[in-house]
Amino acid sequence: MASSNIELNVKNPTFVATYASWVGGFPGANGAPGFTQDADGDGVPNGVEHILGTSPAARSVGLYEFTKLPSSAVKFRHSLSNSIIAGITHSYQWSTDLVNWHSSGQTNAGNTNVTITPVTVVNTAAPALDTVEVTATVNSGPNVKLFVRLRAAQ
Repeated sequence: MASSNIELNVKNPTFVATYASWVGGFPGANGAPGFTQDADGDGVPNGVEHILGTSPAARSVGLYEFTKLPSSAVKFRHSLSNSIIAGITHSYQWSTDLVNWHSSGQTNAGNTNVTITPVTVVNTAAPALDTVEVTATVNSGPNVKLFVRLRAAQ
């Protein structure tokens, strides 16, 4: 029996993930695939679903475990994807009126100043999800209602 040698060279094409390829992987999101749309109607925009590592085609909890702390602060948790697509970022914002949103450390027109501090409390290897605990502390200003959100940008 004659032997033969076969040499096989395989080149892996570079796959660059895009938001369109990510959302396309969820057939239920096809009716509303936009970054700011909410395909599953759960109040969490598709872009934020990507940051959270949740499905835009199935309801998700978004932010959870809200706790009011005695030190003029609130604390909550959320999942965080270990596979965020390049060019998509996230940040936290606060508001006292749900109209005017501010970044951590900014002071609003009513002289309220809030610091938002995220800390990863459960760090798992990709492609699993991390858990982030976020604390929003009122540094100064009058006693007001405080709203905090996770924002995704493309």
